[in-house]
Amino acid sequence: MSTARWSEIDVGSFITANEHKFGTRTDQYVQAFKRHSIDGECLDELDVGTLTSLLGIDLGHAIQFLKQLKERRQRTVNSSCPLSKLDLRKQQKIDNFFRPPAATENESHVRRNQFASCLG
Repeated sequence: MSTARWSEIDVGSFITANEHKFGTRTDQYVQAFKRHSIDGECLDELDVGTLTSLLGIDLGHAIQFLKQLKERRQRTVNSSCPLSKLDLRKQQKIDNFFRPPAATENESHVRRNQFASCLG
């Protein structure tokens, strides 16, 4: 699910899931987000300054939070894409292999006429 669709509970769960980064301050951070009604839509507006000054999050933790959030969003984008970048490159090579060389407009016209004449 996209982070923009997260509820306040989802945001709290995300913070709790990163307890290894936030240590003993995790519960305090969850409460701060809850107190300010931070849901998924609000996450897009957060920056280091907001996290530290308004939510009382330590600077290092604020940076880590934003980094983890960015990584989570990237995983969401990648998982919604059916092909990885490597798969896309492989597919392009296959497509290029089977695609005839680019023809000029005149060559295309000649080919169509030759094809039509073969049909009688």
